[in-house]
Formats: sequence, structure tokens, C-alpha cells
Amino acid sequence: MIGARCDLTSVGAVRNVVEREAPDYAWPVPHAHFGIWRATSGPTVDGVWLTVAGEASPLREKHWYPIVSGLTLA
Repeated sequence: MIGARCDLTSVGAVRNVVEREAPDYAWPVPHAHFGIWRATSGPTVDGVWLTVAGEASPLREKHWYPIVSGLTLA
């Protein structure tokens, strides 16, 4: 939650296709669609933005990582 007015830029979209429901999958089945956005403001709740840069990014294992991995984030 950013909680402040700021510029948002659409980066892309992810479509999850899941053939069977699973207890640990909380999204709609068989299709779930998500927008990926870049914000110019920081979070207003406990937490931090995670970096997408470099080998140490905790997001590298996400299936949507290729969409955001080439971004230059300020």
C-alpha cells in the first residue's frame, strides 16, 4: 500500500493458469490476471520495496520476474 498520490507506471501483466485448485493457491482458478505497476512513492505500511536488481533479488524465482528484471528503478 502506497497510501500517497504518486505516479504509477504500468510495467506489464501476468496471467496465471492453474488447472486444478490447490489448498495453498488463493487466486481464482483456472485464470487469474494481475497488473504489475511501478510506483514513485514508498510503502505506508510496515514493509519495504524489494529490489528486482541483481542475482540476490528475492523475486528471481517468481514466474513474472522476466517482466520486471529489465527495469531501471530509481
